[in-house]
Order: sequence, then structure tokens, then C-alpha cells
Amino acid sequence: AEKAAKKAEANKGTFGVMPRVQSQEVTSRVWTEVRDLSPALSGRKVLVRARVHRSQSRGGVFLVLRRGMFTVQAIVSKPKDMIKFAGSIKKESIVDVEGLLTEPPEEITSVTQGQVEIQVERVFVVSEALGTAPFSVEEASAPVPADA
Repeated sequence: AEKAAKKAEANKGTFGVMPRVQSQEVTSRVWTEVRDLSPALSGRKVLVRARVHRSQSRGGVFLVLRRGMFTVQAIVSKPKDMIKFAGSIKKESIVDVEGLLTEPPEEITSVTQGQVEIQVERVFVVSEALGTAPFSVEEASAPVPADA
């Protein structure tokens, strides 16, 4: 992630690892909560802070972002350096994602906000997950069999 972060400067600040957030300044950035992402916001740029719940590389990188109980799909499709960087982000890392909110051709059933997706233009790691937890959120959320 560090090598890719150094390339962020060459990519006009579109991706990378952010310096430690110490709340020393107030910015004018407008954040959107994952729970508020809906077709009513389609066509607008959004900025969200969330955890990487799942990641899959298929040409581009498909990230499932989670904030509380709400999830949304984010797609990183260009440039190549940003695709590579996004594919290297560890699960449970906290990221800032900025992009265009669009409506997918068909509803995405694997997320709570399935009527929309984020076309990523900028992605930054705010806090990188350190290692593998003893179990994943997905495992902890799995239904318990009746005979258990």
C-alpha cells in the first residue's frame, strides 16, 4: 500500500494512504452517510467514510463499503494504478471514497443500498486494518443452524 500511496502524488491525489487524522482542522467537505444513499441522489458526487467489508477484483475492483448496518457497492474502474491500489486495501480498513452515485442496470442484492452504486473517482485509506481478525463480520453475521 505504501508504494501505491507514493504514486498518488503522480495521480493528482486520487488515491493513497492519508496521514493520521488528528481533528486539527475543520474542512468544508460534505459527507454522505451510507444509509442515505438512494436513487434520489443519483447523478451527484458523494463522499463517504466506511469500512471495506468485501473486495473483489474483476477487471476493476468491486468494494462493498459498510457503515453501521448499511452497505453499498463501489466500483473502481480506472486508472490502472488506482485499481491496483484499491485491490490491495485490507478488509475492515476505513476508507474515504468519493465518486458519482449511479443506478445499476439491476438492483444489487448483496448490499443494503442495492438501488445505487458509487463510481469511484478518489479513494483514500484513513485507517488500515492491521491483520486478520479471529473471525470476520460475515462469519459473525451468519445464521446459526437450528440444531446448534
